[in-house]
Amino acid sequence: MIKNIGVDIIENERFKSFLEDEKKLNRILSKDEINQLNTFTAESRKLEYIAGRFATKEALVKAGLKFNFPEISILNHPDGKPYLLGDTKKDKVLISISHNRSITVSFVVVIEPCFE
Repeated sequence: MIKNIGVDIIENERFKSFLEDEKKLNRILSKDEINQLNTFTAESRKLEYIAGRFATKEALVKAGLKFNFPEISILNHPDGKPYLLGDTKKDKVLISISHNRSITVSFVVVIEPCFE
């Protein structure tokens, strides 16, 4: 059963100053996310990545989850599908992230655990 949903949309350029400020990055990204960010070479891809993680974490907050941003990771399966790594109190979280050249949007669905 769906417990809650959340959505966030953001302009990618908002994170341009984060590319040169490790302190800012550490406030919103986990160590795993920073490691992934460092594999990208194109500035536009880095901005999309940061915006996607921030938008997803904001959407999770809007869906009622409580956490510190760097304590969870939004990573990708080999097929590209995003997933959450971190404590979600046993709720299952579905994530969708989409972006174009200037805007990123993230939508999350929190599903209550099923009883067996």
